[in-house]
Order: sequence, then structure tokens, then C-alpha cells
Amino acid sequence: MKRILMLAGILVLVLSLAGACKKAAPTTTTKPAATTAAVSYPKMKLSLASAFAATTLQALESKYFTEEITKRSGGSITFDSTYGAALAPVGEMLGLVGKGAVDLIDWSPSYSAALFPGSDLDFAYPFTTSDPDILIPAAHKLRNEFPQWGTELFTKQNVKVLTLSVHPFYGIVSKFPITKLDDLKGRKIAAIGLTARIIEAAGATGVSSPAQERYLQMQTGVVEGNWLPLNLQVAFKIHEVGKYYMELDALTHATEHIVMNLDKWKSLDAATQKLFTDVSADAETYVRNIAKKDYTDSLQILKTAGVTITPLPDAERTKWSNQVPDLAADQAKLMEDKGLPGFAIAQRYTAILKEAGVKLSREYAVKK
Repeated sequence: MKRILMLAGILVLVLSLAGACKKAAPTTTTKPAATTAAVSYPKMKLSLASAFAATTLQALESKYFTEEITKRSGGSITFDSTYGAALAPVGEMLGLVGKGAVDLIDWSPSYSAALFPGSDLDFAYPFTTSDPDILIPAAHKLRNEFPQWGTELFTKQNVKVLTLSVHPFYGIVSKFPITKLDDLKGRKIAAIGLTARIIEAAGATGVSSPAQERYLQMQTGVVEGNWLPLNLQVAFKIHEVGKYYMELDALTHATEHIVMNLDKWKSLDAATQKLFTDVSADAETYVRNIAKKDYTDSLQILKTAGVTITPLPDAERTKWSNQVPDLAADQAKLMEDKGLPGFAIAQRYTAILKEAGVKLSREYAVKK
């Protein structure tokens, strides 16, 4: 009897332990593993023609743009790029991209100024600011507020604007020393467009010529000085034939840069368009970040070459600024003649500069 009771007790104990283990067993739920599908971009090879030499700041922005798109697309989108207006003269490049003979160009609307009235508006504000961190956002803001000027003129040429860029830090490389404004009187200085009128306000004679011809002009005495962004002075080796540099901090031109054939743009799927848009924004940040370093590096090249560098005193800058005609009013009039609200655009640009903290020593875009 005792044996039976003992066996029964053991059996109860075993069953109790088994039940306890069953209750303690954790309940597991298997969740599907999270997956992130990479964007698949269509394979394509696009052509890009640059108006600028491969080593210039403007070309570096384009190289960043193309290399980043290739990288971020996993190699699906590649580019065949040419530089230094090798494909066609700068005045013909817009027509080529508009017709689809090339997919993209990097260039400046100044090369087709008749089609883009007011594209040189920021040239009308010399000696105010040359800071790309102010001027690129200001240019975007103005174009967004006046799309009939900032977008529609390009649409008419069958192109889509992707990036803006800067032509920064204009100054004068010369064959004679310049320490004050009067030193420019009677001198022949290579310049073009509105910059020639800025030169002429100082008593010099502006000689209009393409940048590619200015080395020879300086060498042969056709001109005695050259007004260009410093990085282009270096790219065209102007400092080899002019041993003086007048550091003006005169202006920076912020303008449309990379444009794409509009039909090609519309043919891209939404994901590819987003990729291009994202990289375009990053390319502008890139060029803003390297512009000042590029200027410092260019100054060092001049110093190494034995060029005498002289900053223009602030009092002379103000004097020169006040001698320049109201070029903003002239640009406004050009726009008005094309049916655009030119004075509203120019006056708003003046206000945008002030909002950014730029101190102006005079009035601009005064309507008479």
C-alpha cells in the first residue's frame, strides 16, 4: 500500500512539473525581416558640354554634379562631358541643348543675353557684396518670386534649369600698378557687357573681347588690364602677362549654370528627376563651399608668380560705386521692353540684398 501511494505521489509531482514547464514556455512570434528596396535607375549615358575650362570653379561644379549622379545611381547613369566650349562656341550652346543635340550644358545666360533680359542684373550692384552664400540664395529667391522671368524664359528655349553657379570675386590683372581709382584713367581694360560700363565709370576704356583672347591682347598691348573673376584670370594664365592685381572684391555673378533639354527632362521617371534635383542642390552647396578656398588658392598662385597684389581701399570702392551709372535701372528697362515687370524685379532684388544684411551706399533701380 505504501509502495502504491509513493508511486502515485511521484506521478502527481511529475505531472505538476510538466504543467509548470508548459506554462513557463515563452510564446514567440516570427516577424518578417524588414527590407529596403534600392531605387533602380534606368541605364543611360548623357552628354554634357561645358563652356568652361576643366580646371575652373564652374567646371568643378559640373564635375561634382555628374560624378554624384553616377555614384548615387549605382553607375546606371553616366556622362560624356566636354569642356572649354570644345563642342561649340558659347553663343551656340543654348541652341544645341534646346534642339537636343546635347543633353545638358553648363554655361551662362550672359552668352545669350538677348533671350534673357536682366540676366546680368547682379552686375548692376558692384561693390556691394561678393559673398556666394548671400548671392545664390538671393538669386533663387528672386527667380521664385518672378517665375515669368526666372523660369518661363528658359522654358521658351526648351531647357530646364538645374543649378545656379557663381562667377566670383572680380578683379583686375594689369600691366601697370593700380593703388587708387585715378590710376585707371585713360587705360584700356578688357571687359564685357555691364562690366565694361563699370570700368568706364572709373575713367578707363572698356575693350569688349572673349576671355579666351585676352592673354594675347595683354601680351601684345591691345589692352593693359583684364577684368575677370580671379579663378578665370588664373585659368587663362593672364597673370603671366600682367604682374599687378587690383583686389577689388567688386562683385560675384550668381546665375543659371547647368540646364537640360526639357524633352529629355520630361522623359525621366519621377525617381530619376528627384535624383537630379537632389544632386543639383548639393552641387550648389559644393560650389558655395569651395568658392572662397578657390579664391585663396588663386591668390597664392599669383603670389608665387611674383604678381603684386593691392587691395582697393574702402574709400575708393565707395567712390567708384557712386560713379557707376544706375545700371540696375538700365537692366529694369531692358526687361520692361520685353513685357516683364523689370523695375519690380530690380527693386525687389535691392530689397533682398538689404534683408540679407548687405549695406548699400546708394540707391538702385530708380525709375525716372
